[in-house]
Amino acid sequence: QPNLLEASGSELVAYVDHSNGWWRDEAQKLLVLRQDKSVVPALKKMALGKQSLWDKITFWTSKPSAVARVHALWTLDGLAAIDKSTLFPSFKDEDPQVRKAAVWISEMYIKKDDPQILGELEPLVKDTSADVRFQLSLSLRYSQSPQALAMIKTLIADHPHNEVLTASWKKYEADQRAQSLESKIAGMSEADKKLIHRGAVIFQQVCSTCHGTDGKGMSMGGSSMVAPPLAAQPRVNRDEKVLIRILLHGLSGPIDGNNYPDVMPAQGSNDDAWIASVISYIRNDMGNRASVVTPGEVKKIRKETGTRTTAWTLKELEK
Repeated sequence: QPNLLEASGSELVAYVDHSNGWWRDEAQKLLVLRQDKSVVPALKKMALGKQSLWDKITFWTSKPSAVARVHALWTLDGLAAIDKSTLFPSFKDEDPQVRKAAVWISEMYIKKDDPQILGELEPLVKDTSADVRFQLSLSLRYSQSPQALAMIKTLIADHPHNEVLTASWKKYEADQRAQSLESKIAGMSEADKKLIHRGAVIFQQVCSTCHGTDGKGMSMGGSSMVAPPLAAQPRVNRDEKVLIRILLHGLSGPIDGNNYPDVMPAQGSNDDAWIASVISYIRNDMGNRASVVTPGEVKKIRKETGTRTTAWTLKELEK
């Protein structure tokens, strides 16, 4: 019968490689709860595959199992005793689950934008294991460095058909934008916030298909874009009447010297609040900052341009 409460630290370390999962989990838990740092050297050896294994009856010498190496890494993490000299070799471990655990645990350094850690992690962008690559994409999100972002972009570009990887990143970006938006509009009236929130939903459902979820445009391959970018655009932040006209009747022709494959379709079949919401959102997110547009303003422009049946050109609007 197990009696791990009475086991010594060294005995608990040996049980970290027990064939029964309950024994392993309980040994790890007790080692972390005791915070006995005397077992750290033995755990480091186990994590690096150098520890002799032991069970209740027999001693034998062989390399610790991959499961034991994973447990050893997490136990060291729980003891606040993990270090680069243990993590770096674990990034190169033959077992993908050990590499994955090491990447996960390295977040303590990633959050500090540690260039040495990022340099050691970079080869894992080409790791043969999808589990390792996915964990890398998750962990790198804690870094604000261009190097980490470039690694994530490479992971996604190299595996365009990995729906889990791409969907997770899109969800993360959407969450980040939502948090950023909330901070931007915190001081606005509830009516303005409601308008912008509705516009954000409409944009992602309708407009993002051509303009991109981040407003930076969608590439058709090479440098060509489906539609002009809206992110951080001075024109978006200037005269709201121009944007209202575009949403109501559409836009065609070259924009800033660039030709796009399709016209911006008219959205005038939607009501004034719908138009006002979309414009208010794009003027307060994606690097833009301007006043909201009210349904009343849309109603006024709609009345002024009610007889128009064709899309605007930029030249007309600039007049």
